[in-house]
Amino acid sequence: MKIWTVYTRQPLIVTSEVDKSGNPIIASIKPNGKGRYEVENVSSNFITSVYGRNNFSEYFRRIVQSDNLIFCDKQKKPSNV
Repeated sequence: MKIWTVYTRQPLIVTSEVDKSGNPIIASIKPNGKGRYEVENVSSNFITSVYGRNNFSEYFRRIVQSDNLIFCDKQKKPSNV
């Protein structure tokens, strides 16, 4: 699986995997969070959701157009996006 990281106001990971409808699987991440592991508080990055994104090209275009894109590595862009 290839991973394409897109930094918006909240980091987004786009994978090379697709759902049953052929939509790219994306995950949103909450960086620098806190959580509990066993009995200790730990620093962690949380995945807040994972899903197949309908019409990803339009979604990404709106991210860019609204000036919310901070960084993306075009060389790692999955072929299905």
